[in-house]
Amino acid sequence: MPNRSQMPTPERGSWQRAFPIGVAEMVLLLSGRRWPFLGAAGCSKVDTSKKGRQAEREGYAMGRRIIWLLVSAIGVLPVHAQTEDAPLSSQAALPVDRHFDFFENAPKAYWQASGSSRLRFPGREGDQRGFARQLSEATLTTGEQVERLLQSHPEGRGRGWIQAIYPPLTLANEMRFRARIGFLAGTKESDGARFSVHVREGRQRFRLLSRSLGPEQAVDVEGDLSRWAGRTISVILRVNAGTSAVNDWAVWVNPRLEAKR
Repeated sequence: MPNRSQMPTPERGSWQRAFPIGVAEMVLLLSGRRWPFLGAAGCSKVDTSKKGRQAEREGYAMGRRIIWLLVSAIGVLPVHAQTEDAPLSSQAALPVDRHFDFFENAPKAYWQASGSSRLRFPGREGDQRGFARQLSEATLTTGEQVERLLQSHPEGRGRGWIQAIYPPLTLANEMRFRARIGFLAGTKESDGARFSVHVREGRQRFRLLSRSLGPEQAVDVEGDLSRWAGRTISVILRVNAGTSAVNDWAVWVNPRLEAKR
């Protein structure tokens, strides 16, 4: 059996800090596979040829995958997946009595997309990671001239998304969310997108509204936040691409919270 110094040093992830590489070796031996670096009986000298080294790397990769699947299945270690939410904010909640403007407060939001932990705001137009920016005025595909637009372009791949998580708000009164949603004029080749608004309270997340639009459409949307009157929440604006994100020039027009009465 080759000594430890002769074996490749894999990148050390979270499971490797808890399990030594010897466990991976054990799994390979128990799996019945005859990897070249172990030899026919697991005791011959190391195959130092290019093909042998490649098989050796593949063997250790397989061992790492097996260990990771085993410990994930039995719950020994957590499975780390990309989170779709920002860490819970430590900011003091802003009291909202009559009105909150998502357009004005967009720079204070935590912007993220499906392929990135966090995005800069404003972003760079055409950024394939996804981007968002404020537009003082623009024309929609419907021909409407509108003001105060928040452009939210998902990551540039099918089923990509982008979202803005706003700082905590304490709703003093019964409030409602209102906006017009659509696409900027010049949008071509887009297969549409889904706009949604979510409410996060503590570690719970609720969908307030969701609407899918084609690139030639624009509609008004509204969501009732009465159930959260007197409570502290974060509001999330999200856009999901369809099977393609090409030219998903999605916009929120004058997104805001208003008192119901």
